[in-house]
Amino acid sequence: MIQPRLTWTLVIAACALPAIPIQAVDVSVPASPPNDATVVKGNFLGVSFELSAFDKYFGSNPSGVTTQTVNYLTSYNRLLSGLPLKIRIGGRSSENFTYVEAFGSEGEPKPSDGKGMYGPTVVNVLQSLSKKLGVSYLLNLSLKDPSGQGLTKFATTSKSVIQTIEGYTLGSGPDLYNSEGIRPSSSNYTVDNYATDYNTAFGGLKQLASGDLTASSNPLIAGPTISTWDLATVLQGNWFNSFKGALKYITLERPAPDVCIAVVGPIFNASHPNAVREGQWQQHGLSIAKGTGKPIILSQYSLGASDCNGNVTSTFTGTLWTVDYSLQLASVGYSAVYLHTMERGTPFNLFDYPEEGSSFTTRPVHYAYYPVLLALQSYNGSKVVDLNVDGATNGAYAVYDSKTSDLYRVVLINYAGSGTTFTLPKSVGGSNVTVGYLTAPSPQETSNIMWAGQTWQSSQDGLPTGKREYQSLACATGCDVEVPGPGAAVVMFNKHLAASEPNGGGSTGTDFTNPGNGTGNGGGSHNSSSKTAHVVFGDFYLVLFALISLVVLY
Repeated sequence: MIQPRLTWTLVIAACALPAIPIQAVDVSVPASPPNDATVVKGNFLGVSFELSAFDKYFGSNPSGVTTQTVNYLTSYNRLLSGLPLKIRIGGRSSENFTYVEAFGSEGEPKPSDGKGMYGPTVVNVLQSLSKKLGVSYLLNLSLKDPSGQGLTKFATTSKSVIQTIEGYTLGSGPDLYNSEGIRPSSSNYTVDNYATDYNTAFGGLKQLASGDLTASSNPLIAGPTISTWDLATVLQGNWFNSFKGALKYITLERPAPDVCIAVVGPIFNASHPNAVREGQWQQHGLSIAKGTGKPIILSQYSLGASDCNGNVTSTFTGTLWTVDYSLQLASVGYSAVYLHTMERGTPFNLFDYPEEGSSFTTRPVHYAYYPVLLALQSYNGSKVVDLNVDGATNGAYAVYDSKTSDLYRVVLINYAGSGTTFTLPKSVGGSNVTVGYLTAPSPQETSNIMWAGQTWQSSQDGLPTGKREYQSLACATGCDVEVPGPGAAVVMFNKHLAASEPNGGGSTGTDFTNPGNGTGNGGGSHNSSSKTAHVVFGDFYLVLFALISLVVLY
């Protein structure tokens, strides 16, 4: 008979094992991406900030931009292989704010003061930030007063001072002007009204001392930046025909609604099929937009646009959804997506600025940046393909180099509360892999989230704790990758690691040029060249043996 001490040792050891995957998924990976797949750059996922909260995140001193915000943004920037981090300043508040350069004795108001004004300090802070790390800016020009001096003065000053402006959206959410009272004199603000305002604004933007923003030789204007109008109708109408030569980007936005409506639905089901469905939003318009040759950008995405009632927004499930949806948008034709952050306490924020006596707080969506940005690093830009794996709780994407069609990454997503084994086929062989895991104890977790061994759970300075760790896995003839539930994994083929994160992600991380440095957290994995079963039998029988031993003892 097995002695009690040994029996309990076995039981305890069995309980300490990783959760046993209860499902397995065969992953079929095409040899190459479709020829017409959109090429996305490694800085595909950008950050959007609401203008009314600008000084809360960045401060009001150009010589001392808020350290915590700089640290968060730097952690994204280090994944971009030298490309600039995309930052957008705008949101609904930017349409109601007026730019003013001269102020009275009270001095320049801060955007958060509630006075509806802002001044040169915003421009100077942005330029100061651009000296600290590589960034490019997408700024909004308000159409509240298309003939007003505020529009042209902000355009002139920002273009003259900031050296890294990527473009300007001319109007943010014109389709919402009626509901938000921005055009009280108009009972029905239409696309034709929008075209008239564009024409009025262009009169001033052509005459800027800093240069013509509408010149077709170097366009900097983006639009229509809508969320409810039909994009196809807008692109087939007078607005696009009149201004297409001056447009650099075609922009859409998906802000969180002020009030949940029946179209959104009472409960949001975060699943891969829903990510696919939501990726088809404005599908007809996207098809037309692709034909114009202009990049399509989602200049503002708030998770609340999908999860109106907030049942997953502040949880790890929301993190996984953001990873899934971002890659889905890359696969259907978008060239960039900006995740939006507003005032403190907004559920979908990346992080919150402090209240008096508190510190910065990291929110779940923040963690989505690391797997997405890491997945999209390649030498020549990437093409992303949805692999359409089985199961509503599973998602998988392949990322290819746009010129060579080499497979660089596979991203695996598991929404379930238990583990999943994803079997990569022999056709992806020829290289071992390095795996980074995104994990949390449960789908409902709000703070105890880890990316590759690091967490911002208790961070007060925007820096992570823990040493970044990756797992090395033999995959020359195919392999199984076990993704904890819930969780996600970025599978990187070692022969292409030089195209990713050359800086090693900072002094606390391991360098991808030495993948063996990773110590392997976040779920087990092993070679699957001879494995055909749909559960991990070795772990299963160890647990079974321990339980039988306990029964025999008694």
